[in-house]
Amino acid sequence: MITTYWQVDVEVFDKYGIKKLRPLDKCIDYLLRNFPQRFPDKQTATTRAKQSINSFKTGCQQIKQKGIPLKYFANPIFISPIHYQQDKVIPAKEILDGANFARKHWLIDQFIELTHLCWKYEVFEATFNFAENHGIDSTGNLVCIDFGELEITEEQRIKNKKFKKSKMEICSYNASGYQR
Repeated sequence: MITTYWQVDVEVFDKYGIKKLRPLDKCIDYLLRNFPQRFPDKQTATTRAKQSINSFKTGCQQIKQKGIPLKYFANPIFISPIHYQQDKVIPAKEILDGANFARKHWLIDQFIELTHLCWKYEVFEATFNFAENHGIDSTGNLVCIDFGELEITEEQRIKNKKFKKSKMEICSYNASGYQR
């Protein structure tokens, strides 16, 4: 079975999936068709698609060059610069949908731990889109499954992130969970 996302096509098998970056024109068409309010014209969609393709390629290169354990990324096997195989995972989003508070708490703790482990290798996630970009592998560990949103350094991550004061929320953590 092949599932199409805006940046990649994913073919899923019993124990692994194969991801292949979609061509630029297909990414642009997908954005224009599925997100017309966010991408009202071809120029806006083209800019975003080019950024995504570059991020995807950079993310793949980082995984190979930084010496970071591949198990943190579902053991990718790189077939080409835009094509790789990964272990099959259960997406975090699916787990969160039916999880109790303790399981959700555990997943968030695992996300924080994985994030810190990646930071040791100077690999930083740009979006922190936990539910979409992570999953649980066959050994029960949380892994990152999206290389397209990784940054090389903390400085680059901060520079590339567009913070909007009106959307910023400060969260603190205590024993009962996250509070705003």
